[in-house]
Amino acid sequence: MENISTKHMKGSIYIPSDIIEEILYFIQNELTDKTDYLNNESFALFNCLLVNRQWCRLVIPRLWRQPFLYVRKGNPKLISTFLIFLNDNKRRGLQSDGIIFSSLRSLKHRNFYVHKSQYQSLFNYPSFLKHLHYDYMLSSIEGWCTYSNQSSGNAISLITNSLLTLFVDNNVKLTSLFVWPNHIHWNHYSSNRYMELVEPEFIGLLSELKNLHIETHSKYPSSRFFSKLSRIVNVKNLYLRTQQLGLMGFPNDLENEMARNISILINEQTNLITFTLSNSIRYTSDFIKSLSSNVNNLQNISLIETKLNENESWTILSKCINLRKLEIIKCFGLNLDSLMLFLSNSWTNLKTINIENNHPIDANSELELWANKKRNKII
Repeated sequence: MENISTKHMKGSIYIPSDIIEEILYFIQNELTDKTDYLNNESFALFNCLLVNRQWCRLVIPRLWRQPFLYVRKGNPKLISTFLIFLNDNKRRGLQSDGIIFSSLRSLKHRNFYVHKSQYQSLFNYPSFLKHLHYDYMLSSIEGWCTYSNQSSGNAISLITNSLLTLFVDNNVKLTSLFVWPNHIHWNHYSSNRYMELVEPEFIGLLSELKNLHIETHSKYPSSRFFSKLSRIVNVKNLYLRTQQLGLMGFPNDLENEMARNISILINEQTNLITFTLSNSIRYTSDFIKSLSSNVNNLQNISLIETKLNENESWTILSKCINLRKLEIIKCFGLNLDSLMLFLSNSWTNLKTINIENNHPIDANSELELWANKKRNKII
């Protein structure tokens, strides 16, 4: 170790890479609890990559493993950077379909694009991708098409397909997928944007998926998207937010069909460890019943701002005997009689319990009393 340090200390102090990795991990964890942590995190990591080449090599993969996390309103710059890595055949194919790359030269001073011949990267950015915020990527593509004055009516779909192909070509295996349509505003919405992701040629991207974060917004993503997705993924952690599903009053049974396919998606996950359900009102019982195949696997359940008024939901939850963590927060419709079977379980593995602001108050009080007794036994 002394020889290594001497060799590197002539110009600067040498720090082993594993120590730097620990520092970067600490920085990210510390910022997670701060206000506006996304901007703080990206700013802090960007400053870290400027330290020297060693730090740069370690920071770049961290920034690019989830590049769209930091651009909730979309960012054409990211799309321009990814498009640089397209092979010549794909680039020519886009040009023949009406995509005009040369139009981006006028945006050079705003850093939206650097021509491929002028750009030589030390890093293959697409290969680092692990966590895809799909809606933020789509929003960025929409912004790119707007700024570059694309005349092709199908430009957004063409660029989406090209980027997904680029990720496949770079052997990307996603760890996490986020589908959050509630977080963005579409100027040119099309349900096909989500369907692109579950086409056969892109299944490889999702073959090793561990974390799936899904939310619904009125009638999209479509029920067909959930149907196809249920045949592709088998995740360990599922986060589901169904805000207003069943309350929008859409004709042709659209919401019921979407709820059925979401239930199928839940049921098809055979290795679930964590399940989070948020903002569920009309279909809560259906979703929780779909956990039946995972009652022995589940270790963490979080129910947030969700209506829990049916006995069957509590019956299924009571069968999850290997729970380690349970959260019931701001839920409503609770019934003391329904709780009894659930509370009578031994729950020998339960270590973390979070009960907050549920309604009615007497049911919440009963849950808090039970939680306190469990905590005292744990201590």
